[in-house]
Amino acid sequence: MLTTKFIEKVFFLLTTIFLFVIQYFSGWFYLGGRNGFGDFGYVLERIPCIEGNWDVLYGPRTDDVCTGYIYGSSLLNLLKFFNASSSHLFFLSYFFISALTIIFLYSIFSLKLNFLQKLFSTILFFSPPIVLLIERLNIDLLIFIAVFFAANTPKRIANWLTPLLIGITSAVKFYTLPIFLPLLKRAHVKLKVYTAAILSFVFYIILMDLNRIQNLPWDARNMFGNVIWAEYLLYLVNGSQTHAHFFLASIFGLAIFCSGYLALMSLPIAISLKGTLTEKNQRFILYLSLIYISCYFIGLNVDYRMIYLLFIFVIFESIFLFNKLGSVLFRICVFLSFFMSYPTGWLQPIGDLAQIVVICLVIRGLSLLFRGTTSHIFNERFKVCRVVLSRITRYR
Repeated sequence: MLTTKFIEKVFFLLTTIFLFVIQYFSGWFYLGGRNGFGDFGYVLERIPCIEGNWDVLYGPRTDDVCTGYIYGSSLLNLLKFFNASSSHLFFLSYFFISALTIIFLYSIFSLKLNFLQKLFSTILFFSPPIVLLIERLNIDLLIFIAVFFAANTPKRIANWLTPLLIGITSAVKFYTLPIFLPLLKRAHVKLKVYTAAILSFVFYIILMDLNRIQNLPWDARNMFGNVIWAEYLLYLVNGSQTHAHFFLASIFGLAIFCSGYLALMSLPIAISLKGTLTEKNQRFILYLSLIYISCYFIGLNVDYRMIYLLFIFVIFESIFLFNKLGSVLFRICVFLSFFMSYPTGWLQPIGDLAQIVVICLVIRGLSLLFRGTTSHIFNERFKVCRVVLSRITRYR
């Protein structure tokens, strides 16, 4: 007889395939047609350009394909090393989309989620930011997959592979650099030296790239980040063509975030752990949260990085138990964050406000998770010491 779990797996697999097919034939989600996979295609087109002048490649965009490049130079070198080219666009894009979909389905079934939680997560998987990420095949999708493997490989392999993978992703887009913080705290001296050496080399590459790149893309209307509130203020005063000073905008946004955090903490919201995570999933939620929260506060949390919140939400649903108010507030704000993002016009501030609530609850949950983990380790050590002492006194 077919089990309920098997039927659920078939249901969500067929639902995912059905939604992909519907979008493909509707013309809304091109899956490579027309302008599909544009971001990845943009990178592949520029692989031959690394044989030329880097100053031209990173110079102002013109009609020449070898101009206006905005990603790290290591990405082009890495793709060239694997002999990738524009002719591989569709194969590689479908491969990475399949990998993301498998990771998502694996996550919702490997974690303890009920049917409604799986269904809600699937709705988020087909939300506008994730669809945009997939349709454009943005480099953030590749970075997410690298972070997933960095967290989920066996520990012996991860000890050496993780710094390398995170180093490569940081050289492409520097927002994964915070992951080096827990990696450098490891006790093994050889691993510390190895990680520090990779980090130093990555910093060198980043500085070289920043010295070459003349114009970084900047459009606060595409952001959820901490700087957005100052941008909104300037839009009202001076129009949409003005931008706030980054430092002052960051302070203004931080003040709003702290006000929201204090207001949220005054509400009767209770959160507790209802389960435990494997060591791999603990690493995964830690890496995801470091990326997502740091991106928010430095103003880089564009829609493409909502993929990190999606998997944070899935893990939170599996291990945390909110009271009724907390549960309703968390899910509504997550939904608003995904469905009232760019380009929803005047509704976008609602999504940005919801984002503050989500990050506050994520920070609160993480403090509980890792405090609980520390307490568990301490209790286990205490039990071992107590047993050892009792045996010593017995045989004295």
